[in-house]
Amino acid sequence: GLTGAASADDGALGVSEAGGSSFRGTGSWVRGSGEVVFGVVSAVGQGETHVLQITLRNGDAEQGARRVNASVVVPSAWGGDAGLSGVVGMDEATGDLLGVAGGS
Repeated sequence: GLTGAASADDGALGVSEAGGSSFRGTGSWVRGSGEVVFGVVSAVGQGETHVLQITLRNGDAEQGARRVNASVVVPSAWGGDAGLSGVVGMDEATGDLLGVAGGS
């Protein structure tokens, strides 16, 4: 998870999606586990790319990039969850961003 962030637990964390509307505008953040939960409001097709943005405050101590694990819970039309996807690890980006070496 995104451990080490200073942001307090937030059940209404703002979530924005670049160029889309498949995800809810709020999610939840749990500081202790570093878990962020996003809600889906419309179909997300296989192989589609979605860019989500959240804002968390860094902790006081410097730390290296974190490996982020993502998984998806699929709600069932009959209540409960239909299933959980496998956990997918996302490694840090190392390219340049806005003219900053290693800033992505």
